[in-house]
Amino acid sequence: MRARNSAIWPVILAAATAAAACDGSSPPPVPDTAGPTEICNGRDDDGNGACDETHECCAGSFVPCDAGRGVTGWQRCTPDCRIARDEACRPPTEACNGVDDDGDGETDEAPECRGRWLWLNPLPTWASLQAVSLAPDGTALVGGAGGVFAHWDGIQWRPMTSPTTADIRGIDGHGTDFTVAVAADGAILRLGSSGWIPMPLRAPGGLHAVWVHAPGGAAAFALAVGQRGTIMRWNGVNWASMTSGTAEDLWAVWGTGPDEAFAAGAHRTLLRWDGTGWLVEQPFTDQGWLEGVWGSSGHDVYAVGRDGWVLRFDGTTWQRRAVPTTNDLWDVWGRGADDVWVAGDAGTLLHWDGADWTAVDAAAGAAGLRGLDGIAADELWAVGEHGTVVRDRGSGWASLTRGPTDDLEAIVSVPGGGFLAAGSHADSTLNLWTSVVFGSDAGWRAELETTPGQFHDVWAVSPDAAWVVGPGGLVRRYDGSHWTSQTLPVRVDLHAVWGASADDVLVAGAAGTLLRWDGTAWRLDELPVDEDLHAIHGLGPDDVWAAGDAGALVHWDGTSWSSRPTGARIHFRALAAVSPTCVFAVGEQPGTTPGSGTGGVVRWDGSRWHRDEGLFPTPWTGIAALSPTDVYVAAGSAVWHFDGVLWTGLAPTGVGRALTARLFQDLTLDAARRPVTAGHSGSVLRWDPGL
Repeated sequence: MRARNSAIWPVILAAATAAAACDGSSPPPVPDTAGPTEICNGRDDDGNGACDETHECCAGSFVPCDAGRGVTGWQRCTPDCRIARDEACRPPTEACNGVDDDGDGETDEAPECRGRWLWLNPLPTWASLQAVSLAPDGTALVGGAGGVFAHWDGIQWRPMTSPTTADIRGIDGHGTDFTVAVAADGAILRLGSSGWIPMPLRAPGGLHAVWVHAPGGAAAFALAVGQRGTIMRWNGVNWASMTSGTAEDLWAVWGTGPDEAFAAGAHRTLLRWDGTGWLVEQPFTDQGWLEGVWGSSGHDVYAVGRDGWVLRFDGTTWQRRAVPTTNDLWDVWGRGADDVWVAGDAGTLLHWDGADWTAVDAAAGAAGLRGLDGIAADELWAVGEHGTVVRDRGSGWASLTRGPTDDLEAIVSVPGGGFLAAGSHADSTLNLWTSVVFGSDAGWRAELETTPGQFHDVWAVSPDAAWVVGPGGLVRRYDGSHWTSQTLPVRVDLHAVWGASADDVLVAGAAGTLLRWDGTAWRLDELPVDEDLHAIHGLGPDDVWAAGDAGALVHWDGTSWSSRPTGARIHFRALAAVSPTCVFAVGEQPGTTPGSGTGGVVRWDGSRWHRDEGLFPTPWTGIAALSPTDVYVAAGSAVWHFDGVLWTGLAPTGVGRALTARLFQDLTLDAARRPVTAGHSGSVLRWDPGL
């Protein structure tokens, strides 16, 4: 099911016939020729960023086609740059992204879809938040798109695992014996000692809001509302459906107690519960929606909604109130009749002081605010788009987002615990400067550098021996407390670093450059290729692979480097050596127009390379392998998983498209062998299979 406000990307996936020995289907032969003008050879001959653009397709690549049932499949591009139309359009395989990719009427049926993404940095999340609930002790729960939850313990955020990928639309009852959340798929979740668990009864349609009545902290009554007039009632023992008297979608609910409650929804529908039944009112006949409802009493109730609408109920009638905005308004909460707050789009925050409505700067920028909650002792929270959380404790609004937001290009797990990530941060004039981020269970922190540019890769062999590499021959070494610059015999852009030990470290970069640290000095290795190198990985000092542009791939056997051509013109960006008979190389398959590259992968079986066929939507930039049948690849907008037979996409939900495109730049494995990713705006996520 497509979740509201979730970021969905197209998946065009191929099955790879493979066994645990890392074998598979071979690519078609591609002529190894080049020239100053573009010819059909699977290469960018004229250097304009496109491959074989004067022909129908890029030789050896895979192109989209109509697989029927409303899905897009793929076909091969032959060695003579023609689409293989004599072959059937191969359909995609189901991916974990909230979409029916293969058109079979089922969504996310792949085994991998039992897993969940858990945000580690920045916290609470970059996903849009729609719900917040505060406890009297100042702790809080937030929830939002993609099923994300996080807990504020009064000092810092703690990510929470979630049993659903559906949007969390409402949370209430935090600090009582009945903390519940409702989701867009109709699920009702209860927070217990072990985390969130689904309650037995699911609503027939999506649920949008929940209200818990818990005087003294003990809940005996609660209401949840949702699609097509759905209202569910909790009586202290179980949930049951109520007759609402309307088929309109309901988006908000609030009450004073078991005998008085209010709900609001589509077409400015308003409902009032008197303890025996629901009275439906539609005093306004336009097509607008109401999204929030709250009151200081049963005769002082506010409902807010689209186009800047604010309504007040005085115990008899609803009347519209003039406010200084026409932005959509999403929630309302207050401490009393003369202290009412309303949140809405574009950072809108309005306050009623008993005499006037005024606009307040919530320190949220342009992010839309979706949820409000507070406690009587001068604490008010607002949550919204892009993981926005702001709080006012009586002295002004401030952000509660925690953790560095540097753009991360690479990440590595540090033996002994923790992570190192490398990338860049921008100053006030948008100049880029290198930066390193340290991560652990205690949190993430950035160590900002004063060197222009960005780091491209990072490697660590121990907590006191790590390296980062970047432009112009930039190499820095970490000794556990300080970073020091390294002097190299050449000054070229460096893209990759890997080491077998603290005294055996390799860095690679432009024009086939490869440098080796022996514990005393750096020396230059001669390679049989001159393409830019972007990846290094090995099994030990005598078994190392390096790869780069235009299919360049070389191997070190402890004595010399030898070329190991793959037959594919993939621009390799990452390597994973699993065993002497299983090596994965991934990267970008060039397209016929600049920027149209897709993902590509080849696998070494100990004697030859095999290429996995398929059209993968985005270039692959990072890889981590647990075994020949358990491999994860970072691809910008998703992570792909290989189970020995199929590649399956694991997409995030609830994240805006602008961030999703570079959410997964690289990945590593934590101490429990779970994938941890790094990407744009400091994003660090962990994949927990089969939660």
